[in-house]
Amino acid sequence: MSTVLEGSIRKHEDNIRVTAQLIRTNDESHIWAESYDKNSMMCLTLQDDVAKSIAEALHVQLSPKAIAAIEENSKNRIRAYTNS
Repeated sequence: MSTVLEGSIRKHEDNIRVTAQLIRTNDESHIWAESYDKNSMMCLTLQDDVAKSIAEALHVQLSPKAIAAIEENSKNRIRAYTNS
């Protein structure tokens, strides 16, 4: 099954809204769609939330090692963001 990820990001004041959807390429049917609203200071955790949701929608089983790597990368991005 081939899929396309489509989405948008909107920022208003201190808030960010991300919308994402997975679409089958053969018949353009929707598999999954979701919207996420977060404060802009939470944008890095928002990335993780979206990635995990997409993996679940695709029925991808993330290993504990992959989940730990995602979480560690998130912590590193937060440190880099707050120290810059």
